[in-house]
Amino acid sequence: MASFVNRTAELDRLTTCYPSPDRQLAIVYGRRRLGKTELVKQSLTEQSDAVVYQGRQTTQALQLAQFVDRAAAVYPGIEDIRAAWEPLFRYLIDADAIVVLDEFPYLVEQDASLPSVLQALLDYEMDDSAATFVLIRDRQVDR
Repeated sequence: MASFVNRTAELDRLTTCYPSPDRQLAIVYGRRRLGKTELVKQSLTEQSDAVVYQGRQTTQALQLAQFVDRAAAVYPGIEDIRAAWEPLFRYLIDADAIVVLDEFPYLVEQDASLPSVLQALLDYEMDDSAATFVLIRDRQVDR
């Protein structure tokens, strides 16, 4: 934990999201190489049911397949769900899962509807859920 100098407040904010009885959305952003991913990983040390997926610049079909592989390690039933973001997220919402989408912009590059899918699920379909979504993205810096 010594490598997280002055990150106590951020770590505390994230860890309080997970046991919440209400749905949660956390967005972690900042410049590249500041430790955003490591901060989220540290916040999950007490959680055994988190799905952590790091997006890549690849096709949507490959992103979905890799996401399902990651999620199936914790939620094996997800393999029976149609490989599209909305039904996959619905399945995880019903399971009150913690879902971390690292490099979120890479996912959006292949499916521009992804932010609106998440918004609709958060706004209208997660009323009785304790699921948590954590989105990690780099902040674009003007040069």
